[in-house]
Amino acid sequence: MAEAQTAPDAGAPALHEEFDAAGTLRRRFTLRDGLLDGVMEIFDVKGRPETRQSFRLGVLDGPATIWQAGRLSLEMTYQDGLLAGEVHSFDPAGRKVAVTPFLAGRKHGTATIFYPDGRPMRVETYQDDLLQGPVLDYHPGGQLRQKASYVDGVLSGELIVYDTAGQVLERALYVDGVRQNPLGDQVAASKPGLMDRLFGKGG
Repeated sequence: MAEAQTAPDAGAPALHEEFDAAGTLRRRFTLRDGLLDGVMEIFDVKGRPETRQSFRLGVLDGPATIWQAGRLSLEMTYQDGLLAGEVHSFDPAGRKVAVTPFLAGRKHGTATIFYPDGRPMRVETYQDDLLQGPVLDYHPGGQLRQKASYVDGVLSGELIVYDTAGQVLERALYVDGVRQNPLGDQVAASKPGLMDRLFGKGG
């Protein structure tokens, strides 16, 4: 891979460009004192952008964008090498599929997953990278489908399932991730009994 370099003034960043054998620009970046400083861009064999990242003295700092096959895939921001702010995710058609907030590299705040038409599919809250508080799931038509609550990443409290008319289909209580039946016995949510698995609840 051939490289072109622009001679800088003393102390100024030096621009570097790398080309493949076909002459296509594959990477462009600047170095200051041997460290990435400024914007670095990476391109595929067709010259389409793949990655655009911002650096400050060798550390990711500022906006970053990722493309797949020339299509926008992710938009995010780094601060001192860690994700900070919202990460926006897109599908191949360019539709936004998720928004996830970060603080110091960890999920923190309200995250949303979207249906293709832009309506929310799921809304969840994070604190220090763990689910914390309400988690809401929605039907494709926008009606609330399920409401749950988490404490330190564990399902805790009441879980309610609704139909599209808003009627309650199921109501259950969870303590430390374990479902409690009406008699107070513990039932593991992910491991239904054999009779339930074979015949359903009414079997």
